[in-house]
Amino acid sequence: MSKGSNTLNQQTAKPSRSVLFGAAFLMATSAIGPGFLTQTSKFTAQFGTALSLVIVLAIIMDITAQMNIWSVVSVSGMRAQDVANKLLPGLGVVIAILVAIGGLAFNVGNVGGVALGFNAMFGLNEKIGAVIAGCLGIIIFVNKNAKTIMDKVATVLAAVILLTVATVAVISKPPVGEAVSSLAQLGNAAALLIIAGAFNGLILPVTLGVMLIAGHNKRIVGESYHHPLWMTVLGAVVTLVALYAGIKAVPGIMQLFQ
Repeated sequence: MSKGSNTLNQQTAKPSRSVLFGAAFLMATSAIGPGFLTQTSKFTAQFGTALSLVIVLAIIMDITAQMNIWSVVSVSGMRAQDVANKLLPGLGVVIAILVAIGGLAFNVGNVGGVALGFNAMFGLNEKIGAVIAGCLGIIIFVNKNAKTIMDKVATVLAAVILLTVATVAVISKPPVGEAVSSLAQLGNAAALLIIAGAFNGLILPVTLGVMLIAGHNKRIVGESYHHPLWMTVLGAVVTLVALYAGIKAVPGIMQLFQ
């Protein structure tokens, strides 16, 4: 009986491990898209090694945000939008809509990126490449085994992407010493606004702010959980910085529609 139970547990653990690996690789490569590469090359040419400070700050802020959000989600056992709805009815719907709009915009950009990739590798017309990319995405998502396919595809493609990025990083011989020395220099203050792009504008401060409040709400996390003070403090700092950067970025976004 025990042996059969262990076998069953191992069988059920395999899909979970596959899902975790797929999610981890997807998170690791989600920022290495066409928009990321284009913006990074542009900002690197514009700001030089001063961009290294922004990258380090963005990494610290991202780690802080992820720790706070996933701690609350894991302890509560609820999805992020459900946590927000329990805290304030309707708030989760607003956050979900913002995330959906942001995801739509980024995925349209990703389809365009695949089209550019086909053009660079095979000389294929961008429009035809975009149609092929869109069809591939539709085929994956309409399949009844979409979750399994996505996990495997994300793992394989993420490994290829990370290997490619590592190879380029070595071959290009970047000025590492100069970049490290620039960490102590603020440089152009406007460069710090690039951080807003790393957090989808105003989505992060809203979501992280909700999670920080939820982390101290016993109805959500239970009586036994105590959200670490240092995570709360760092999360509050990240929320304020991201909110400030997001507000500063709004005028530039509005100019795109003029």
